[in-house]
Amino acid sequence: MAAVTTEREDIVEFLELYKEFGCLWDMYSKQYSNKDARNQALEILLEILKVIGNATIATVKKKIENIRAAYKRERKVKHMYIRSGREDIHVPTLWYYEYLTFLDEIYSVPRKGVDTLSTRWDDEDEDEEEESETQTQARRPPACKRRATNILKEQEDLIESANNLLSRVETPAESYGRAVRLQLK
Repeated sequence: MAAVTTEREDIVEFLELYKEFGCLWDMYSKQYSNKDARNQALEILLEILKVIGNATIATVKKKIENIRAAYKRERKVKHMYIRSGREDIHVPTLWYYEYLTFLDEIYSVPRKGVDTLSTRWDDEDEDEEEESETQTQARRPPACKRRATNILKEQEDLIESANNLLSRVETPAESYGRAVRLQLK
């Protein structure tokens, strides 16, 4: 006798398989840009949606798009509550919210930035920074090389000029002159 499944159980199975196919959702995966792997994964997900009703690859893509949009909306509300200090109040209304928490991995990747408050006094800090830099580079999405090199060059120039300003030693006469100049303003 064949087991009869509900639509909800089929959606749960769909979401669990979607999680398995990182090529569909993890932009840092090597398979993400592999069109053949993505199409094969979509074909497998299509078989599950065909159980629910008439489905095509286009409907599978639309279903994934709708599910992700609903999850992002719910996640945004949840984080709004957390930021306001009321995280225990909000309970996600989306019944499949827990099945999509694996997407937090890609939605919460920290952006690389320059810390303007700290200075490099030790070689240890530089070593730690290099380690964290290589870790974030491993999870960075593919980008246009020309734009990336321009940004890196600008960052290097900015850091170099800041280091020059910080390493400049002021003579007592220059300090006195600056103090007098400030008083005359």
